[in-house]
Amino acid sequence: MEIINHSNKIKAIIHFKPYSSSTKELHKLEGYIIGADDRKLRGLYGYWADALFSIDIEQFEAFLKQQQKNGTSAVITPQEQLAKSTAAIDINNVEEEEVPVVDPTHELLNLPADSITLWRTTPRLDYAAQYYNFSLFTMALNEWTEKDKRLRSRLPPTDCRFRPDIRRLEEGNIDQAAEEKNRLEEKQRATRRAMESSQEKWEPRWFSLVKHKVTGNEIWLSNDKYWQRNWNNCPDIY
Repeated sequence: MEIINHSNKIKAIIHFKPYSSSTKELHKLEGYIIGADDRKLRGLYGYWADALFSIDIEQFEAFLKQQQKNGTSAVITPQEQLAKSTAAIDINNVEEEEVPVVDPTHELLNLPADSITLWRTTPRLDYAAQYYNFSLFTMALNEWTEKDKRLRSRLPPTDCRFRPDIRRLEEGNIDQAAEEKNRLEEKQRATRRAMESSQEKWEPRWFSLVKHKVTGNEIWLSNDKYWQRNWNNCPDIY
């Protein structure tokens, strides 16, 4: 993967390691930050599902050489520590202590002590096994709190938290949720048929398709209309 900052020509080149039972490099990645003059500035290392580190280039090169010298990975991977970390888990037949928690650290990865942590996943909650091993962020996606209710006028009517089937599901009313879901699907089909009949084309409200100033490629950019918070043109989708 190559990620380019077109304003200063600095780029990141990242290699996602293929996994096999012999290499045990599941989720592992390595890469470099490359300057505009094609000089390597920093090393990148980690696990895309766990943590990402930035490393001094000289120390990183020495680190990689040590790996090659050993013939195997020089790190003790979270997967080696927790062999079940990526296995499918049946939440109906699992004890909470069986749910693996991956918490990589500098010591676990054997990285130089002055490595910079760019990102690290938030540890799972103790009761995550009861919620399909979701993260707290995922668990809270459909929450509709009292604070949210006070901000209702500032939210578009198309916010997915307003979906009646989701609200019924969050309230534990499975039957009504199924009925609402079916109603919404039929409403969506009817809307699509009406648009096709009138030859109306859908136009995004808050994004515009434009050409990138540097690459010339077409990309979707915010047109800033969302922040005007005028919801009059929002479709009635619920």
